[in-house]
Amino acid sequence: MHQKLPLVLPQKLADGFILRSATQSDIHAIADLNSLVHENEGLGIWLEDAMSSRHPSMDASQVLVITTPDDEIISTLAFIPQTWRYEGIILPVGQLEAITTHENYRRHGFSRKLIETAHQLSYKQGNLIHAVVGIPSYYRRYGYDYALDFRGRRSINLENVSIGIETPPFTIRLATQTDIPHLIRIQNHQQQAYLLTNYCDETRWKFDISGHSDGSDAQVRIFCVLDDQSHIVGYYRTFPSLWDGTLVVIEFAMQVNIPYRLAMLAVLSAMRDRYTDEDGNCHLTQISLEIGTHHAVYDALPDILDTAPRPSAWYIHIPDEAHLIQHIKPILEKRLNESDMRGLTTTTKINLATHELTIHIRHGEIFLIALARLILGSESNANFPQYVFNQLVMGYRNLAEIQYAYPDCLSDTETTQLLNILFPKKPSFVIPLG
Repeated sequence: MHQKLPLVLPQKLADGFILRSATQSDIHAIADLNSLVHENEGLGIWLEDAMSSRHPSMDASQVLVITTPDDEIISTLAFIPQTWRYEGIILPVGQLEAITTHENYRRHGFSRKLIETAHQLSYKQGNLIHAVVGIPSYYRRYGYDYALDFRGRRSINLENVSIGIETPPFTIRLATQTDIPHLIRIQNHQQQAYLLTNYCDETRWKFDISGHSDGSDAQVRIFCVLDDQSHIVGYYRTFPSLWDGTLVVIEFAMQVNIPYRLAMLAVLSAMRDRYTDEDGNCHLTQISLEIGTHHAVYDALPDILDTAPRPSAWYIHIPDEAHLIQHIKPILEKRLNESDMRGLTTTTKINLATHELTIHIRHGEIFLIALARLILGSESNANFPQYVFNQLVMGYRNLAEIQYAYPDCLSDTETTQLLNILFPKKPSFVIPLG
């Protein structure tokens, strides 16, 4: 439940420290601090891009900093406005990145202060979800729970692949800005298989094609897949460099009528050629397909893919469950009225450990959603441990899986049926867009 506190920046903290929004004059200091603490120059380069006027969704003001009395920046947090889609409904999201504190100033509670402030600012901007990919278990203390698929991975060892068996009728080239309408069309088709996805408009595509600085952690290469008439029939997105001989692919999409096996064999051939030097030595040994837990490529190439490791997940924080449910109400009503419970009239109370979510339904229409602090001893139709409801709403786990893992997750018969209809398990594919 969102904690509505007065928020005025800058804020004076104990011992003369100041919490404030960053400005353009802070860019290099913020980048240098993050590069130093994380031992990663690419993170600093990304931050310089993100705080510049070139970035499609953020600027320096989206970075929070804590400074010493002498105005030295010693702790940072960036919250990036993102746009996701929930089965087609636009969903504003705040993604947390660059959470850093200089080692000389740790154990002062600076990270907590920055995260709580970012939550308030992000919610004020209209973001209904906060998301972060980070240290295992750490972000649970700030109201997050693992609740959304993150990538998933299958690998191809090129030493075990003979591409010459089939002759792929496709060629590959780098994408340009003139290709963007085709890329958007193909991405929109690909995303129909998922619950939550990224929404990338033309401005975002332009930035990913040509806006990142060399060496940035967020820099990608986007390649078009062309048929024998030079028409764009697919694309894939990779990181620009090999990591110990491995190329990481983070998105792969084809239009509906293209056979994935032939397309992927063409991509493998092009990748080999791209990383083969003049002496014929190929420096590419493995391809890591980090393109979701479910993908048509996996079905098309079962003979050359390794076994699937357990996927990672996004941490998800929902500041106001009622606000989110209201936002996705059209999808929920559609599911309800296509089910055996169409026309339902009921009131469902869901205990979320610290507060109660009440959903009023009349003749199949969700007409009132309320969130209130939990009254001890009040009766509910369903009970969820704290933050676990996130997994259900995000389609990450179905109710039976949650109740198997959490014995204190309970629901009566009608509510069990209703929650299964409103919140079915469904794969998602959301990539961090820096």
